[in-house]
Amino acid sequence: MRFSKRDAKRSHLQNYGLALLTVAIALLLTMLLSPLLARTPTPLFFAAVMLSSWYGGTKPGLLATILSALCINYFFQAPTYTLSFGFPELLLTTVFTLVSLLISWLNAARKKAETSLRFSEERFRLLIDGVKDYGIFMLDPSGHIASWNSGAERLKGYREKEIVGSHFSRFYTAQDIEDGKPERELQVACSQGRYEEEGWRVRKDGSWFWANVVITALRDKEGNLQGFSNVTRDISDRKQTEDAIRKAFDTLRKSLKELSDIKFALDQSAIVAITDARGVITYVNNKFCKLSQYSREELIGQTHRIINAGYHPPEFFKNLWSTISRGEVWRGEIKNRAKDGSYYWVDTTIVPFVNEQGKPFQYLAIRFDSTDRKRAEEGLQETSERLKTMVEASPLPIITLDLQQNVKMWNQAAERMFGWTEDEVLNRPITIVPIDKQAEMVALLKDSLEGKANSSVETRRQKKDGSLIDVSLSTAPLRDAKGNVYGSMGVIVDVSERKRAEEEKTRLLASIQESEERFRATFNQAAVGIAHIGLDGKWLLVNQKLCDIVGYTPEELELLTFQDITHPDDLDADREYVRQMLASEIQTHSIEKRYLHKNGSYIWINLTVSLVRSTDSLGSNGLGEPKYFISAIADISDRKRTEEQIKASLKEKEVLLKEIHHRVKNNLQIISSLLNLQSESIKDSRILDIFKEGQNRIDSMALIHEKLYQSENLDRVEFCEYIQELASNLYYSYEAGSKDIVLTINVDNVQLGIDTAIPCGLIINELVSNSLKYAFPSGRSGEIIIDLHWEDDTELILSVSDNGIGFPQNVDFKNTESLGLQLVIALTNQLDGNIELNRDIGTEFKLKFPENLQNSIPSRWSGQ
Repeated sequence: MRFSKRDAKRSHLQNYGLALLTVAIALLLTMLLSPLLARTPTPLFFAAVMLSSWYGGTKPGLLATILSALCINYFFQAPTYTLSFGFPELLLTTVFTLVSLLISWLNAARKKAETSLRFSEERFRLLIDGVKDYGIFMLDPSGHIASWNSGAERLKGYREKEIVGSHFSRFYTAQDIEDGKPERELQVACSQGRYEEEGWRVRKDGSWFWANVVITALRDKEGNLQGFSNVTRDISDRKQTEDAIRKAFDTLRKSLKELSDIKFALDQSAIVAITDARGVITYVNNKFCKLSQYSREELIGQTHRIINAGYHPPEFFKNLWSTISRGEVWRGEIKNRAKDGSYYWVDTTIVPFVNEQGKPFQYLAIRFDSTDRKRAEEGLQETSERLKTMVEASPLPIITLDLQQNVKMWNQAAERMFGWTEDEVLNRPITIVPIDKQAEMVALLKDSLEGKANSSVETRRQKKDGSLIDVSLSTAPLRDAKGNVYGSMGVIVDVSERKRAEEEKTRLLASIQESEERFRATFNQAAVGIAHIGLDGKWLLVNQKLCDIVGYTPEELELLTFQDITHPDDLDADREYVRQMLASEIQTHSIEKRYLHKNGSYIWINLTVSLVRSTDSLGSNGLGEPKYFISAIADISDRKRTEEQIKASLKEKEVLLKEIHHRVKNNLQIISSLLNLQSESIKDSRILDIFKEGQNRIDSMALIHEKLYQSENLDRVEFCEYIQELASNLYYSYEAGSKDIVLTINVDNVQLGIDTAIPCGLIINELVSNSLKYAFPSGRSGEIIIDLHWEDDTELILSVSDNGIGFPQNVDFKNTESLGLQLVIALTNQLDGNIELNRDIGTEFKLKFPENLQNSIPSRWSGQ
């Protein structure tokens, strides 16, 4: 590090200032402590000289020496406050000077040594930082990182400022930390001086690398532990290379072992031969020699013609050679002849080995002795023929299978049951087993292989048309002469009808049980009382609701009869109904009666009773004998009380309504009388007619209220009587009798509500009045007809007609100034009706309007 001249000058001034300051402080303290230091004032000045020399150097030390000698001479040696330069003073100054020079020399030596050490450390640091391929860092005795080189930063990813002070265990895997590996390595290094290993280490980004790590214990000259050095090298590439080489050697060793095992296995289980491209045998194993009865020397150099049995045609071997010459694998069964002339079968696979041009240069033939299987198949075929002859005429389906589940026998009964012919199933896998029964079939075949028989196994089988049938299956193993199982036989019985009968029985039982449960639930949870009552009147079975109604427990009721709790006034009616049901005159009866509650009060109930008859025996009347009664009892006490209250209320309302109708009628008649009195003073005939029309209209409405007052039904009017009386009043009002006018009324017996009756009465009043006034001028005679009847039970047809002079052709009755016709049109609209005028013969007004059946009653319903 370089300093400028200004910095050097500043440093010198600081050193001299230090000398002045230390001497001044020594002087001040010595003066303060003079009572204690009177005889020896020099110690504090010695300290000032030593500090100035140690920290300031030689010159500041000499300055401090001179100043200290002067201060001691002047302030503390007698005579004080004067300067004297005798021998003691010179001696003191010399001592101070020597001390200053000695300390300056020691300080200079120390600084030189420190400079040399710093230079060495810097060179060492530069050397360490220059090593990029190795992570080199120092640890304190506890394992915390004290230094960190650039190689460690590159290798582990941590910067020096973020890693120094951390424990070095953060470079280890979690498992190693859990196992205490970092501490264990420091212990080994501390005890043995050095520890080296290869293992996984962890970078800052969490990735792992394979490292070579050397940890060395650092000690001072006395052997005290000062820390550890750690040198780490990434050897992941070398590790991968070594692993790859090791894996390749392992794979090669394993392959060689597998090849050896395969060869051993083949030699133990298979017949192996190798030939060249011409078919000349170059290798045979021991099993080949044993089966063919030829020695290896006799076979090598020969072709396979040496063991040709002459069984296969030339085309067979021509096809074989054609296949393997193309480089394709050939598989098949070959019959060969041994050296002693015996024959044997082998299941053969020939694999060609081809060169780079795809041409075979060698053939590998692997054979398995299938002689026993072929003999077993031949024996099975013979046995199958015998069985087929024996069971062909059997009425039950009989089926035999080989060990591969191929059908070997299929009799005519099986053909009739399942629909497949023998040609369709023979030597083919059995097809009558549904998918959901495959596991069951496998279990049965397993039993057969183990020599077990199964009897009457109920299962399902599938027919050719896809339908399923229920069958009973019995199976047994088929054995050859040596007792070996080579197949199985099954006998099948169609049990569909029996299964259907059983299922129907089960369904009926379940239905009966369900019905019983529903009845029991309904009986116990019913909202009304239910009871079974004996023919003698005893309670046989009661539900809880009935007990709640009458207040008795089931046990208490079963000690009583229904007569015991029936009101005496109701017993005769009860007995009569019972007699009628027992005599088959009625099936059921319902009655409202009274029961005696346990608390002594009577309650109203609605009782419905049915008679249950026996279905086992019939009487002379063709019905079963009576067994017991079933009764349903509903408590209607609240309803009865409500009905009484309603009746009383209705009675009051009827009286009130009659009084209202009577008063309305009287008021209308008073108005009519007033109009009549007023008309006596009117001389103008036109105004008099207006008064008369108004009076007639009021009379027609008063007549409605009179009829309602007189009617039993306060909301309906007997309209037939009303029309007759209304027409008669009009007839006499207009003195029609003197004009020889006949009034004809054709009205059904119709009851109308007041909302319909008043408009309809006013319309009749207006139309009949018009006929009486205008249809028969000059004393002309004629007839007025009023007709009212139902049409389709939904509409009323009102017709008022006359055979008078007719309605003027030039007058639109719907658009006229006549108050009467305007009133007719308005009332027709009020009734939601239609009105038509017919001028063919006289005048006929026909009004059609709907009527609510709740407010009117047709004639055929009246009186019901």
